[in-house]
Amino acid sequence: MLISAIFMLVWVPVFSRPLIELDQRLTHARRVQHFYQLAGWLDGELRRTVDAGQINWQWSAATQCLLLGDELGLRLRDGHLQWRGGNRSCSDGYWSNLNESAHAYIESFVFTLNTTEPTPQAFVSIAGRVGDDLLNWRVRIDGQLSVSY
Repeated sequence: MLISAIFMLVWVPVFSRPLIELDQRLTHARRVQHFYQLAGWLDGELRRTVDAGQINWQWSAATQCLLLGDELGLRLRDGHLQWRGGNRSCSDGYWSNLNESAHAYIESFVFTLNTTEPTPQAFVSIAGRVGDDLLNWRVRIDGQLSVSY
C-alpha cells in the first residue's frame, strides 16, 4: 500500500505535465484561430457593404472608428474590436464586443485610402496579441468609395 502511494505521488505529475502543456497549446491555437475568424468576418462585412452600395464611409483616426454607410460601424476600445448596427455615431452607446480581450487583445485598427490608383483602394488592418504572439491582418477593398475623415 505504501509503495503504491509513493508511486502515485511520483508518477502522476510526470504523466500529467504533457497533458497540461497540450491543453495550453490547444487553447492558444483556438485563440489565434478566433483572431483570424474575426478578420475573415471583417473582410466579408467590408466587401458586403461595398457590394450593397454602402460606399459613404467615415473614418476617425482619433477614435479608431469606421462607419460604413448607415448600417455598420466598427471601432477599437480597450482591446476589443466593437461592432454596431443601425444609424449611430462613433460616440453613441450600444456597441458589442467582437472579441474577448483576455483571449485576443486587439492593439490597433487602422483604415487608409489610396486615391492615386484609377480605382480607389481602401486598406483596413488590425493587429493583436494572443499570448506572446503578435498577429497582423490586412485587407484591400477596391471600388468607388466615398470616404470622409
